[in-house]
Amino acid sequence: MCGGELMARPAGSICKDFAYFSRDCDLILDDKINDLAAICGWYAPFIYEEMLAMIYSGEGYFMEYSDRTPFRVARRLGTDSELAKEVIYECIKLGLFDDEQITKNSVLTSRAIQERYLAMMTARMRSKSSAEGYCKQCAYWYDTINDYLPTENQLPVDDKQLPVDKKQQSKVKESKVKESKEDTLSGTPDIAPLVIDYLNQKTNHSYHVTDSHRRKISARVNEGFTIDDFRRVIDGKVAEWSGNVKLEKFLRPETLFGTKFDTYLAQCKDAPQNDWGDYDD
Repeated sequence: MCGGELMARPAGSICKDFAYFSRDCDLILDDKINDLAAICGWYAPFIYEEMLAMIYSGEGYFMEYSDRTPFRVARRLGTDSELAKEVIYECIKLGLFDDEQITKNSVLTSRAIQERYLAMMTARMRSKSSAEGYCKQCAYWYDTINDYLPTENQLPVDDKQLPVDKKQQSKVKESKVKESKEDTLSGTPDIAPLVIDYLNQKTNHSYHVTDSHRRKISARVNEGFTIDDFRRVIDGKVAEWSGNVKLEKFLRPETLFGTKFDTYLAQCKDAPQNDWGDYDD
């Protein structure tokens, strides 16, 4: 981390609306950032950093993902939404965003993002224990975290201690818990846009996110599969079935994400098999 001050906006919400966030001085040398640039192009790290800015200036430590998110990111930078989608996929794959959080909760966050947020909250509240107590009540917060916290002499002298509204914290927490329960009961977290976009990218199709596709993908998520499992099945079956007149037509959501998903995933993890068996129509 940089040795400078952790700066935050004095006015506004105590838990969000940050105007600045600390940045690693050697970010460009990070292996994951280099991999991101190598895969998606030199502009990709700037897209990732813009998403961090959106997170810290928004909810503070996470950003909800929907099929509109790539367009929002692209609009802020004046770039292409397809490139933004690709960068988001690779950020999840590289671990810059947490796979489990996007799968279960449809949010973009990571342990590193939350570490930095905790440090910023400590600077804003001028109390390590108060910041830790607040963060532990937050939705989507990791139970344990190896946090980076500034020492007392690193706290910015012009950042005044702000009162913590316990009642407001409780309301926010109850609201997030209620939303999370409703999402689970209704079959969403909705990672369908990410999955279908990835399938289209790999097959050059233009499938839309239909209710049927959402139900199949949500059913697999409820069985414990992650977005990385969907990518494995798509990558494996595209490699295995592309160019085969009989099988290529089965590179579709109805088949790939149906009840044989577990079988397809096992085939992709193991050596390729000659006998493909029956397929869902």
